[in-house]
Amino acid sequence: MGTIEKKLFEIESKRIVKHTSEEKISPRVQLFLDECKRIIKILKDDNLLEEERAKYLY
Repeated sequence: MGTIEKKLFEIESKRIVKHTSEEKISPRVQLFLDECKRIIKILKDDNLLEEERAKYLY
């Protein structure tokens, strides 16, 4: 596990989420959360990371 993964795991383990039936997430926040999930997925998978690097290097 790399440094970034350890830090993300530490942050995630301390996070407390309170859900209510009235709570709604704005579309902009949802887009941000989706992008965060995508980046985390890329960082965890070496093949995806190489594919992402290739997009910007060539």
